[in-house]
Amino acid sequence: MAKREKQRVVSKKHMARQEREALQIRYLTYGSIAILAIVVFLVGYALVSAYIITPNQPVATVNGEKISAKAYQARVKFDRYQLINQMISTANLMQSFGSDENTLAYFQNSIDQIRNQLTPEIHGQSIIDVMVNDTLIRQEAEKRGITVSDAEIDKFIQDAYGFYPDGTPTPAPTSASVPTSTLSPMQMTLVAPAATAVISPTAVFTPTEVAPTPTQAPEAVPTEVLPTPTAYTEDLFQENYQNSLTSYQQTIGLTEEEFRAIVSTEVWRNKLFDEITKDVPKEAQQIWARHILVATEEEAQAAIVRLDAGEDFAALAQELSTDTGSAANGGDLGWFGQGKMVPEFEQAAFALEIGQISAPVASSYGYHIIQVLGKEIRPLDSATFQQKQQTVFDDWLTAERAGADIQIYDSWGEVYPETPLIPDGL
Repeated sequence: MAKREKQRVVSKKHMARQEREALQIRYLTYGSIAILAIVVFLVGYALVSAYIITPNQPVATVNGEKISAKAYQARVKFDRYQLINQMISTANLMQSFGSDENTLAYFQNSIDQIRNQLTPEIHGQSIIDVMVNDTLIRQEAEKRGITVSDAEIDKFIQDAYGFYPDGTPTPAPTSASVPTSTLSPMQMTLVAPAATAVISPTAVFTPTEVAPTPTQAPEAVPTEVLPTPTAYTEDLFQENYQNSLTSYQQTIGLTEEEFRAIVSTEVWRNKLFDEITKDVPKEAQQIWARHILVATEEEAQAAIVRLDAGEDFAALAQELSTDTGSAANGGDLGWFGQGKMVPEFEQAAFALEIGQISAPVASSYGYHIIQVLGKEIRPLDSATFQQKQQTVFDDWLTAERAGADIQIYDSWGEVYPETPLIPDGL
């Protein structure tokens, strides 16, 4: 008969201990799972927050439209990239100028200004303001039926890189063609006849020289053969453009899509600028005036007494005027429009009739005696016209911003990226 295995006897005390151990193992298992779940949750939340929630949170809203933290960060990085490159270029240029203290101080001041501009509090707020303005501009453009196409963005980028597939554009004239005025009989009594040739300060006369007839043929001068410049082809432009995109990506993590979005704001601005300023007049009333500038009111009154006695205005200006720039020309200031002179001078000058001489006019420069020689509606030079356009556009933008529903959140300071960093030594 087979031997029966002895049956193990388990006491109640032993069973209780096993149950406690099993329970502890279960608790440990559940605890480990719970801790792992919390860690996974926290890591997942951090990733979601960093890559989804935070980038899509608004740093500002403009008429209900959000400016996301992601777009803001891209714009900050791009602008910092440009400014820091400007700092580096200035520092390199400074090194090439040797040890001249004044020159070095000038360059160092430029570098310090950029560094101050890159302070997060200053730079961050300026980028917010720019993006708010850009949003207002695009919103207004869309209201007016203005659109921006991918082709227009492409052209803007090509122009920025100096690539013109349809040919180099013809430069616009730097100033408008200003006619030479015909002097009236009254004006002829006020100025010398020679003044009719130099009424417009923009006129430049180049004497034509007649070359003498050579007695023999000149010797042949060898012509230097210059190297033919490499044509700026589509392939070369694309290479330069892609190199820039690679640099943006590697240095500041900027994608091409983000770069084109930044570029598009300039296209929107330019198109709306042209629309807003299309009715800015290209001509305005201008006056032709001359003056005598002296230090005190007593000197000015004494000069007026001499003028009343019949002395020549131009001769007195040459003798008395402390404005050396105009004194040599008899005090002649040429033609000018409003906004070109200090307010006190301008107000008095535009109120005079042709030939009339003013009472002493006080300004920060001294005391002026003014005589108006002409008043006409004349074309504006290009610089003045562009300034008027900019003033009209800036006034529109200021009014638009004042009437818009704009909310700027403090969170922009928390998401401001100090990327790229200012290099050591700058």
